[in-house]
Amino acid sequence: MKGRILPEELLTQDDVKALVDATERSGDRALILTLYETGGRIGEVLSLRIRNVQFDEYGAVLIVGGKTGMRRVRIVASSPALAGWLRDHPKRRSRLSIVDIDRKYKPWETYDIPYCDQIIAPNSQKGQSEESSQPSHV
Repeated sequence: MKGRILPEELLTQDDVKALVDATERSGDRALILTLYETGGRIGEVLSLRIRNVQFDEYGAVLIVGGKTGMRRVRIVASSPALAGWLRDHPKRRSRLSIVDIDRKYKPWETYDIPYCDQIIAPNSQKGQSEESSQPSHV
């Protein structure tokens, strides 16, 4: 079937760890980890607003909107990275701000998958081990 991804093509935990270890920005770490843990669409995570992130004793609940409408997504493992990024966020006081922004502090909502590939591809090459192949999907 066209568009099907085989299990062996998916990122492993080691692949994600290598990507995260290779990042230099807390926003990039939060993006990679949140995408991996939620399994959300890139557009859902990139358009997430600060007001739609609620931290609690277990991690955080994200209210994401996408093709299927609004839904709540629980994150646990990626919540420390997301909390760290929101502490560093230059517009953290504005709850309407997009959670993740690029290096020039422009909203990510103007970017799409090719822009994410520009962030992830260099990090995947830096973090690539001899045994792992370059990840093809996030």
